[in-house]
Parts: sequence; structure tokens; C-alpha cells
Amino acid sequence: MTPQRFRLRPAYPWLPWALGGFGVLCIVFGWLAGVGPRTRWTETAAGAVLVALALWYLRSPLWRSAVEVDDRGLRVVGPRGVRLELPWREVVRVRWARADQTCYIDAGMADKSFLVPGPGVAAPYRIEGRAALCDLVRAACGERVEEVAELAPPRPGKVAP
Repeated sequence: MTPQRFRLRPAYPWLPWALGGFGVLCIVFGWLAGVGPRTRWTETAAGAVLVALALWYLRSPLWRSAVEVDDRGLRVVGPRGVRLELPWREVVRVRWARADQTCYIDAGMADKSFLVPGPGVAAPYRIEGRAALCDLVRAACGERVEEVAELAPPRPGKVAP
């Protein structure tokens, strides 16, 4: 199989734009509302902090990360290198929800497992092309795939039986 890449994106891509916009509004209000100097500088400082937080969020490594899938396994690759490497032989089970096109790849340890999130399954990221990723995982894991109506991954720290 040729390696396939699926880009990771933050779960809330609108957040930096909302923060930055509100920060700019705070700065503009502070200077145009005719308030006293102390309030003006407080509004300006608060607006600058919000703009800085928005820029920090946009610089997050998550915007430049991807999931790579090939014959050997699954890897999460970021700008600083490989963050997670999960060979197919280490996968204990895959819990797959057909309706949501989400899956949980259980490697027996929470820090080695991977969640492909979707509707109803919260994660701080989303994956472009998650249905295709789930299909590749199901094809690679074969008999270890368990179809469930709704995906609820095990709590961190719990080991699969």
C-alpha cells in the first residue's frame, strides 16, 4: 500500500479568528469610546493579550500535523517528527462506529492508542478524510475490528481485556 496522509486540524478552527477579532474590538473601543486613560490602557492590554492568544493558537503544531498510514502501521507526524507510531501488529482491537465513521484503535495502552473523532466523539483535533482513514484501518486490522453502534473509547489508563 502506498502511504496515505490525512491532515489533522484543530477542533475549533474558528477560535483564533473570534479571539483576534474580539481583541481588536477591545483595542478600538478603548481608544474611540472616550474613556479615561486607565480604562483605555486596560482595554488595550486585554485586546493585545487576546490577539497574542489568537496568534499562538494559529502557530500550534497541530495545524501542521498529519496521520500517515501504510503497510507497517499508523503514524502521527508533526513538525518536530513522529509523535505516535502504532504498528498494526500491536493493535489489540479497533472499535468502529459505521454511522459516525469514527474508530478507536486500541493498542492496550492509552498512550499508544489513537482516536479518529467524529460527531459525538470529542477530541481536540479533527481529521480530514476520516471515513477513508477508518476504511484503511479496518482493512489493515481485519478480524480485530469490532463494530459498535456508538463509539465511546475506554477511559485513559484502562487496558483492553
